[in-house]
Amino acid sequence: VEVEVKSVRVVQEADYSLEGVADRTLGPIYEFQRLTKQWKKETFLCSSVTALEQHPSMREIVGMGKRVVPLIMVSLEGESAWWFGALRELTGANPVPEEDRGRVSKMREHWLKWWAENKETFFASV
Repeated sequence: VEVEVKSVRVVQEADYSLEGVADRTLGPIYEFQRLTKQWKKETFLCSSVTALEQHPSMREIVGMGKRVVPLIMVSLEGESAWWFGALRELTGANPVPEEDRGRVSKMREHWLKWWAENKETFFASV
């Protein structure tokens, strides 16, 4: 019986020590998703690049720092949302050649190629 009690106590202590891990690990993901949803909802009919990039939700996403770049890239793999300004700001890169600027599908392709070529070094720098 004593062994069982010790085992339970260890598990309880382990559970207690992990209490904040979900918040620290998943919190930024949930916050990114919440802000992205709000940004897309409020800019759905917007055609101004400046308005898209300066929207308060986008500014909050950028303010989360480089840790959101992988989340942005996953989003970009799924759809062509206007993440390009945020990506330039967060990474310091601009893989889109002049002739493809403004062509969303081409810009998306260039950024996805950049990510495929640079994600390992990017993760090492974060």
